[in-house]
Amino acid sequence: VAGDRRSPRQNLAAEPANHRSQIGKAARHRNVDWGAINTKCLATGHNHLDTATGTLDRVLNAMAGAAGKGAQLVVFPETFIPWYPYFSFVLPPVMTGGEHVRLYENAVVVSGPITEAVASAARRHNLVVVLGVNERDHGSLYNTQIVFDSTGEIKLKRRKITPDLS
Repeated sequence: VAGDRRSPRQNLAAEPANHRSQIGKAARHRNVDWGAINTKCLATGHNHLDTATGTLDRVLNAMAGAAGKGAQLVVFPETFIPWYPYFSFVLPPVMTGGEHVRLYENAVVVSGPITEAVASAARRHNLVVVLGVNERDHGSLYNTQIVFDSTGEIKLKRRKITPDLS
């Protein structure tokens, strides 16, 4: 609101509880000893840009490789599955329609085959996994971050709205 002199913290406190960030809520309820978590840096190379399953194969291989090196937490970048929408930065908006349709057709459905595969691998390797996906839901695309615990359960799904064709 123009002229509002409240701090960001005051603005957050003024919001109804159901509008507050799930990440903030999770952070308030859990204390994490980061020194106790074994992390490893593992390069995955370029993700496969033609299919969601091609990128999924790389995710599953990276999870297995990280677990084999003793990692307990594996984090993948924003919209890693099916692919990052680079076209939106290199094509004029009038030319992105076909690419948006292709992205929508390949986007992840939560819960669906891709999230089930990641959940199964998290459970098998006893890993906490943070995965960025383009999510398709009810005709919209979302830039979604999913957190799987080491039992494969989705503990958090955070969405950011992305421009789409609707």
